[in-house]
Amino acid sequence: MIRAFRTLAAAGAMALVLTPAWGQACLPAEEGDRQLEAQFGERPLFEGVTAQGDELRLFLNPKTGSWTLVIYPEPGVGCGVMSGEGGQPAGPINHPKPKGKGV
Repeated sequence: MIRAFRTLAAAGAMALVLTPAWGQACLPAEEGDRQLEAQFGERPLFEGVTAQGDELRLFLNPKTGSWTLVIYPEPGVGCGVMSGEGGQPAGPINHPKPKGKGV
């Protein structure tokens, strides 16, 4: 989403780009979400609520592995927090079995 926000801002496609004090790039939520899918093929994989009460979503493109974490600090506003590569849906956790005798 950060990439999408930068692209939109640079292209002048949006008249309003909000930047909160903590430095994330923010856009109207629906527009930012659409850009993630249109430009990077990323779709929501996970959503939740932070300890501060903000909604968040993790977007992922399962083919390319690109991902973006977006926080929604207020209704209708999405802020790209971080993005990266190499993402994939998590599989089962395989805890190593203890070595040695017993259990």
